[in-house]
Amino acid sequence: MIKIGEKLNSSIPSTLEAMKNADAARLKELITLQSGAGADFLDINTALCDNELEMQKLLIELTLQNSQCGIVIDTPDPSIAEKAAEYAKGRPLILNSVTANERHELFDIAKKYGAGVVCLPIGEGGIPRTPEDRLVSAETIIEKARLAGIEKEKLYIDILAEALAVDSESALVSLSFLSLLREKHPEVNTTCGLSNISFG
Repeated sequence: MIKIGEKLNSSIPSTLEAMKNADAARLKELITLQSGAGADFLDINTALCDNELEMQKLLIELTLQNSQCGIVIDTPDPSIAEKAAEYAKGRPLILNSVTANERHELFDIAKKYGAGVVCLPIGEGGIPRTPEDRLVSAETIIEKARLAGIEKEKLYIDILAEALAVDSESALVSLSFLSLLREKHPEVNTTCGLSNISFG
């Protein structure tokens, strides 16, 4: 199991403020706290910054200097993902993320840099509500990855943990999907945003 720290995310107001102020001391503190707590990878998301790529570069440099953690490049823009991957060379790398029908350019970038890819089994209709439908979306991604030359072992399928406050049955759906995925595709890795469960 690997643990991915999620505190370097521009969707967190206090983190966004530190990014906007280029507060290197605070950002370094977030890196060392997560590393010290046992994080194996740090997710870096600067999507809400006006200077997204420059902030990605700063955080990657701080991560390289202040931890041994791998790096998860988390951006909706594949062009930024590719440039950030160049900065992160030499560390274990995961790109976040593709869906069943979007951002498949990341597979080419992942192949170039030997990176893993987070895969969200979401289609045009949003998050599938049944384990079986999530499996269909996941298998669409797995096939597209295969065609791009990406091995199953490089895929991290998100089981889409949702807030229990919104749907008390959501955990059962995610766990049932996990079981189906393990049965059909034991080679793939799985992941989830565990903190989503308690949101709200």
